[in-house]
Amino acid sequence: FMNNKYGLKAMLESEEGIPLLVRSMVPRVPVMMVDAVKLLSAISILEHPENLNERVLEAMTEEAERRDMERLQ
Repeated sequence: FMNNKYGLKAMLESEEGIPLLVRSMVPRVPVMMVDAVKLLSAISILEHPENLNERVLEAMTEEAERRDMERLQ
């Protein structure tokens, strides 16, 4: 759903949008993980009133804590 302006906007406005994308970073499914990382990196550099790179890092940290691992392991 993120292949258009509406989908991207909906994802960014959703409380669970970025965390859901972060949860898609699963090494067992490398193709999906690479796509998730590409989207997260693009989101991190978007000009937006909110600090999106902070939201991405926060979501990554929370997911790493949930999985009991280092954030970028």
